[in-house]
Amino acid sequence: MEAVLLNTSAVYLKWQPPAAESLNGVLRNYHVIVRGYDMYNMSRVLTNMTVDGDSPKLMLANLTAGVTYSVSVSASTNVGYGPYSPPSILRLDPSTNKLDQGYVR
Repeated sequence: MEAVLLNTSAVYLKWQPPAAESLNGVLRNYHVIVRGYDMYNMSRVLTNMTVDGDSPKLMLANLTAGVTYSVSVSASTNVGYGPYSPPSILRLDPSTNKLDQGYVR
């Protein structure tokens, strides 16, 4: 998953669709789960959304600097949802106002 910082509170995410040979039918949509982690490393689902299958991208807005977010994506066909991607970890570094994808919880 590719992430690009748009400003101090928004990130543009883009991912590759699954390989055609691994699909069980026509790709219909993606299910995206965004989790946030507090200072005690407790996670909670912040948003749970569906994105059109023709558009493997999403803009996350209203992010808070210093909070760690994880994003997982699952593709869907008429058969159902596939496995979720390994989570991509995102954190807006409060000291530099830059996106830190190498951050480890």
